[in-house]
Amino acid sequence: MIGERHTYKQQHEDFVSHNNGTSPWEITVIASVAPLSVFLYALVSTWLFIGTRNRVTDSQANRFIIDFVTIVLPTLLGCTVLADHKIMMYTGLLCTCAGLLIIRDQRPSQQKPDCNFLDIRTEKRIMFISNFRAYVNIATAVTILAVDFAIFPRRFAKTELYGMGLMDVGVGSFVIANAIVSPEARGKELGRRSLLNIYTNVLQSVMSSVPLFLLGVARFVSVKSTNYHEHVTEYGVHWNFFFTLACVKVLSTLILNILPNKYPGMIGAVIAIFYQYVLSEWNLTEYVIYGRTMDYDDRKSFVSANREGICSCSGYLAIYFAGIQLGKFLLKKRDRLKEWLYAFVVLEALTCLFWFFLLLSEVYVDPVSRRMANLSYVVWMLAYNLQSLVTFLLVDLLIVALQHWRFLPPLLIDPHMVQHKVGVSDLINAINRNALMYFLLANIFTGLVNIFMETIYAPPTTSFWVLAAYLAILSGVSLVLHKLNINTKIW
Repeated sequence: MIGERHTYKQQHEDFVSHNNGTSPWEITVIASVAPLSVFLYALVSTWLFIGTRNRVTDSQANRFIIDFVTIVLPTLLGCTVLADHKIMMYTGLLCTCAGLLIIRDQRPSQQKPDCNFLDIRTEKRIMFISNFRAYVNIATAVTILAVDFAIFPRRFAKTELYGMGLMDVGVGSFVIANAIVSPEARGKELGRRSLLNIYTNVLQSVMSSVPLFLLGVARFVSVKSTNYHEHVTEYGVHWNFFFTLACVKVLSTLILNILPNKYPGMIGAVIAIFYQYVLSEWNLTEYVIYGRTMDYDDRKSFVSANREGICSCSGYLAIYFAGIQLGKFLLKKRDRLKEWLYAFVVLEALTCLFWFFLLLSEVYVDPVSRRMANLSYVVWMLAYNLQSLVTFLLVDLLIVALQHWRFLPPLLIDPHMVQHKVGVSDLINAINRNALMYFLLANIFTGLVNIFMETIYAPPTTSFWVLAAYLAILSGVSLVLHKLNINTKIW
């Protein structure tokens, strides 16, 4: 039995390894399902719960079902059974949205809008940052278990060395999602740069990162003690996602306390370029791939055993600083639609610019490598996440425009129910409230599923329903924590 389990472990590791990825276009198309889902949620929730109350009882259970079906299910479908039918899926989503706009029983009001279109006030109606951050977690939760099933296309799995897979965007997107709302992005003042202040700030950062280190240790111990399958070339023998987050947090605090922090994006650019120089000119690339002895299995020392995780921290640190710079721009106070339209144009221009930079970097520097988090990977993460943010912002602007022309009700569904807003999902709020806990629970549930079933042999129907049940439970737990007003913020 032990021998059989060992054989299955090796088969599972082979199943999730040696992948070359897909095209950035396909990854972007799959990711674009998320903003469309937010728009679908706004229309479905409006159609069901507003105006004609007897359509569906406005209960927590019904809202959970609507949240799950419109927010989570499309992402699951796009990554599994409809992965090869993207056009059909998009057509279905767009037709559903168009149909809901057409069949609303309240036609657009003939009443004249009370202000000029460009002067619409947008307080509390631009939710794209919250939606983006939640979907980073949702997509991660979907893929970390789905990759263990044959229903998940192998081209979406993490790449072995070079290339772009859907799962390769996970850590980079998570870093950006946290950077754009970090205290530094919000304009936190670090005070006078004395040695005492630097020491105090770094110590506080280390102490606040202790839970991340503990989670990293817990994951390592649980994986080794249960003989759980692992992909060593992802981070190394002992390293994992939590250690990377902790190191990025502490190192960013140290650097921001030493260097001028007015333009963190410049710091990120310097780190990314210098790190790429070291990779290319100081043979760090060969070391990451083969180790010091040029032996692929050289894992004797702690550093060599975890060279992927340790070296890639430089790339993720660069991404974090770029995310802080982006957050400074996104979090500027904007009260009117014209200000957000200007922001949309700027973000779209930056998106195009970074896609162009990615093309140049892949041709003249190095192909994308998540394993090393090289310059091309850093640029790809910025291009990909900028495009995601732009698309979520476009949905928000469209909802505001539809509200202005009375195709959708105004901000509040009911003056006595302030928490219910058009386009704002309770599930989105719940996930953002306890983002790291959501990710941790997703990892725990993923481990339990893999312990109790041989996922790589599961038939498609079984695979899909297991994934759907896992996501429903994960969503339900998040909502319960949210309703009980429980916060588990660590990062």
